[in-house]
Amino acid sequence: MAPRAAPAGARGGSRSNEETLRCLEIADSSLADGARAQQWACARIATQLWDAVV
Repeated sequence: MAPRAAPAGARGGSRSNEETLRCLEIADSSLADGARAQQWACARIATQLWDAVV
């Protein structure tokens, strides 16, 4: 499954590693508990956008 572009007006921001300059995303766009996280080239796609929950 190819990553989808973030919808217009999407909230959230990306989280990137300062050493690798890659963004945190969830593999295969999975929504399952325990899904594998990975670093990937930053593209501001939906799988790389995160909301802070307080």
